Amino acid sequence: MLSRELTELQEQARLHLLRRNAPCQAQELARHLFGPERHETPEAVLVVRKLLESLPDVARSHDGRWIALDAPFLGVPLDSARLVAVDLETTGSLIGVDCIIEVGLAVWESGQVVQQFSSLVHNTRRVSPRIRKLTGIEPNQLHEAPTFDEVAPVVADLLRGAHAFVAHDVRFDLNFLRWELERLGHDLPEMPGLCTLQLAQLLWPSHDGWRLQDLAGSFSVTHRHPHRAGEDALATAGVLAHAVADAAAVGAVTLADLFRLPALVAVGDGRDELFAADAAG
Repeated sequence: MLSRELTELQEQARLHLLRRNAPCQAQELARHLFGPERHETPEAVLVVRKLLESLPDVARSHDGRWIALDAPFLGVPLDSARLVAVDLETTGSLIGVDCIIEVGLAVWESGQVVQQFSSLVHNTRRVSPRIRKLTGIEPNQLHEAPTFDEVAPVVADLLRGAHAFVAHDVRFDLNFLRWELERLGHDLPEMPGLCTLQLAQLLWPSHDGWRLQDLAGSFSVTHRHPHRAGEDALATAGVLAHAVADAAAVGAVTLADLFRLPALVAVGDGRDELFAADAAG
């Protein structure tokens, strides 16, 4: 393609992201740029990525979707953002095959958790010995638990109005929960995915491991029962609070700035000192 054609395609994609005012899959952008007959081809998705990855005002949210950093939905100040930390315990990692056995949410606003919810979820699929050992959840505990159909409205309601979906492995939790909600006719509200694992790796690159329990221990965040959804959601919110504070120290003011973090931390890279001061304080 000629340079002028590339620039025009980049501008079309950027304007689509702004008008959409929500995260977009690469396939959606390919459909907009190249038409429905080509939007799912690997080549079209690759071209979209190449078009957008060099634009300074476009980035990928932590769940892999594209966002325009100057879009209104990302302009919310971090000190007033509603961020919902989510954790799922499941029978395995295959979406559409495995099932949720526990769900936990912690609603974080103005630097603190203001609401939380957790529930075991009834399941007829076999819970493997590995999952039982990891979570401590036994099949008999699930027999009298509510079904996900009963839990789903509560989950969807807590996520409604959130500015971001937060998890310690957001690609797993967000996609798994979206599929389960949509299967039952509930829409997962439009919002970007924030990953505390990715934030930790950017902000504290020399930390000795980025497992949720390791980070929680470093910051004295309560985390008595790792791999239980309610406890993990609360611990994720606690780590998020420290990440937001340290991101603010390098210039992050809005939600968009958390997706600009690679550039912000590169400016005057004092990340290890930042971590030491935060953990000590």
